[in-house]
Amino acid sequence: RSFKEGARDFGFKALGVALVVGAVHRSFKEGARDFGFKALGVALVVGALVLRGGALDARPTGELWVRMGLQERPVAPSWQWHHVMPAKKATFDASQFEQVLAAAKKEGRPVLIDFFADWCAACKELDRLTYPSSEVITQAEGSRFLTIKIDATNSEDRLDALMEQLGVEGLPTVAFVNPDGTVLTKPRVTGFLEPVPFAAEMQKVLQ
Repeated sequence: RSFKEGARDFGFKALGVALVVGAVHRSFKEGARDFGFKALGVALVVGALVLRGGALDARPTGELWVRMGLQERPVAPSWQWHHVMPAKKATFDASQFEQVLAAAKKEGRPVLIDFFADWCAACKELDRLTYPSSEVITQAEGSRFLTIKIDATNSEDRLDALMEQLGVEGLPTVAFVNPDGTVLTKPRVTGFLEPVPFAAEMQKVLQ
């Protein structure tokens, strides 16, 4: 179980021990023995409250543990592109693209290929609204999608040939490859699509 859960349980136990040894009912004025028990009980109460405060912090991870370096702040999942082709100021390398597809097929992974351009408004909507959504990220991670983003801003022969081969007629176009390496004509996304229906299209790749 987590450090946070352990701290919470320990806090409960410490409070119980504190009550038994006399944090409440004993007095500091009733002799050395009672003074010792009272001091121990108070120390346990303080320690328990500190542990409980850190463990039950309102945030997902106890802020106290983060500050003490005992636990890392959780990071929300984010969308990531495994490959962006071509790199800035480079030409499209068809052989590199084929190698990536071959590796995905060998690993039995589905592939998502996003064709975009800098001047394409709908492409930017996909990047801003659809890909960062929890529905799409969950589908991508759960199904082990390999993601490729292809920059078609500038026309060049090898890139044009690939787009013709895959039947890409406009931007944005999101093409899919199933785990056995087959490039699919359906499902396919052309234009902007909101997160939930987009994730549903991704699910169809596996059927």
